[in-house]
Amino acid sequence: MTKKTDKKKLVGVSRLIGPEDLKVGLWVTVAEQTYMGPADEQPHGGGVIDTVTWTGAHCRTGEPFEVRAVALPFVYATDADGDVTTLDLRRQRLARLPKAYGVEARRIAKERKTRS
Repeated sequence: MTKKTDKKKLVGVSRLIGPEDLKVGLWVTVAEQTYMGPADEQPHGGGVIDTVTWTGAHCRTGEPFEVRAVALPFVYATDADGDVTTLDLRRQRLARLPKAYGVEARRIAKERKTRS
C-alpha cells in the first residue's frame, strides 16, 4: 500500500444491490449464484425426473468488477486486471462494493503486472 492511500477508506461494507440500482462506474461483486441441476435421473436414459435449484457462493465472490454497461439482465464489467466478463442477473446476485476497494484492487493488479 502506498503512503498516499488512506487505510480508513479501504474499510467498508458491501451491500446487496438490485438491478434497478446498477449504473456505469459502480464496483460490484457476485454475492451469490443460483445453480440448477437434475435432482434424479431415471435408469437406462429415461430422462430427468426433476430438477433442483440451490444458491451458493460463486467462485469469484468478493472479486471486484467495475460496471461498464447494463442491458438487463446482463451486466458488462471488467475485473481489476481489465479482463471483460458478462454477469447474468438471472443467475447471479450482486453486491455493491466501496469505490476504494475496487480502486485498490486495480492498483494492486497493475503493480503485479509491472513486477512480472
